[in-house]
Amino acid sequence: MSCILACSKRCPRRVSTSLCTSFTQPTLTTNSFSAGKPSALVIDIGASSLSVTPIHDGLLLKKGVVRSPLGGNYISSQVRALFSSSNPSIPLNPHYLIASKTPVDAGTPAQPTFRTFAPGTEHDATFRALQEERLLTEFKETIVQVWPHGKLNGHDSTGRSNLETAKSTPARTFEFPDGYNQPFGYERYRAAESVFDIKAALPATTSDPITPQAGQSLPELIKSSLSNVDVDIRPLLLSSVVVCGASSLLHGFTERLSQELQVLYPGMRIRISAPGNVYERRFASWIGGSILASLGTFHQVLLWFSSLFGLRCSCIPFPLPFLPLILFFSREASLMKRNPADVDLEKGVRGKWAGHCRETMQMNIFHQVSEKCISAMSQRIE
Repeated sequence: MSCILACSKRCPRRVSTSLCTSFTQPTLTTNSFSAGKPSALVIDIGASSLSVTPIHDGLLLKKGVVRSPLGGNYISSQVRALFSSSNPSIPLNPHYLIASKTPVDAGTPAQPTFRTFAPGTEHDATFRALQEERLLTEFKETIVQVWPHGKLNGHDSTGRSNLETAKSTPARTFEFPDGYNQPFGYERYRAAESVFDIKAALPATTSDPITPQAGQSLPELIKSSLSNVDVDIRPLLLSSVVVCGASSLLHGFTERLSQELQVLYPGMRIRISAPGNVYERRFASWIGGSILASLGTFHQVLLWFSSLFGLRCSCIPFPLPFLPLILFFSREASLMKRNPADVDLEKGVRGKWAGHCRETMQMNIFHQVSEKCISAMSQRIE
């Protein structure tokens, strides 16, 4: 990678595009490095996918890599289905649409005052979708939980239904931006239940639904991944299960995962490593990448790349251990910059720029950072 950067004096834009494409691929090996484990079973549940990857002595076992689309976006679609199936249905009105609201009792229809927009200043569909996704994210962070004691539609060791037990748990109240509020009891467990049990999936209500297929649940992925690796290393992988990804921060996720693993592999020693810090869980691959680049043996990899491309080590003047940190902060900046400069939340006005999409901003910022690095490296080479 360093030699590609060094040789990119004539085509920085093309190289930055290639780098962006490379770094958006799942770097699950670095997830295990962030946890300090050379051998691990990495379970990464992000926004768009859920993946299970076995790693042995720092090497990725490609035969055991399995993925499914049941990530954070799928859980958001399940939350939408939960709102649609409620009686009455719960509309999603983002904050920027509400001018004022009147306090109402729980379950009572909302009485908001909506903002009016002048002709030509109305919000478009992509901006509203972004604001609705933020509202769904807030709901997932505060209300949605994972039932930790087996399948929600199953029974416990005493024969009592888990659903009946869930109904007896205290409800949690959530207030929407328009003032509508409702206590959520056992319903808050249904949104994420299909990640572990496909049969519990709610009917999708979106125009582009994510339909779960057989074998895409997390227990089935783990079973499929371990069945494709050597029998002798399975106990080692089960004793070093690394959980990462922002969607794994749902309350009760690690407890449910531990219970499912004990059912799948009784008698095995199972140990789950799940950092409690939110940033360590979300950015595990970036933290692991910075650790990997700081190792002394990483220079040997640079020498190998140099010999592969016929370059000398003098062509690599850039301090590469800091490259993952630059990539990390560029991604962090894209996550913090939620709105473009031409968006006014009070008026709901936006200019003709599609940069408010998170993926687009991340690509743009990455291009800018990588081009600056490439330009600086080219000057040093000269």
